[in-house]
Amino acid sequence: MDFDCIGAIRMPDDLGHTGGTMVSPKFLRRYIFPMHKEIGERVRAKGLLYMFHSDGRLYEVIDDLIECGYQSLHPCEPASMDIVELKRKYGGRLSLCGNINLDSTLTLGSPRDVEEEVKLRIRAVGPGGGYCCGSSNSVPEYVPYENYIAMIETTQRHGTYPITGC
Repeated sequence: MDFDCIGAIRMPDDLGHTGGTMVSPKFLRRYIFPMHKEIGERVRAKGLLYMFHSDGRLYEVIDDLIECGYQSLHPCEPASMDIVELKRKYGGRLSLCGNINLDSTLTLGSPRDVEEEVKLRIRAVGPGGGYCCGSSNSVPEYVPYENYIAMIETTQRHGTYPITGC
């Protein structure tokens, strides 16, 4: 955090799977989140963005993550959480990243399928700010290059704020 080139700190503690958290929320609140909150205070004191990375179903602990100082959640995996519901409930308090389906659209779809899903996410989640379009997890080597480019180019074409429709 001492370098001027740092704009954000991302915590890569993957806490969830499609059914819920890997360990109980009670355990997280007692042993894990106090450390995250302390780190969050330091990050925020430097004026940096504090991002949390975890796929999986995190509904039970999102309020805890916000209390820890997190401002962004990545990657909002479609199989685990409804990003439109997340935006409705947490928009203005938490920016949302990702949600372009790695399990199907990015890996098995066509560039046109990717383009349509990106436009759908931008229309549904983009208005009002707080959405960063991207994959619902990392982008592994088995994602067809054409699909990756379709995601990037469609986001660049339609994802510029203010969102005016696509």
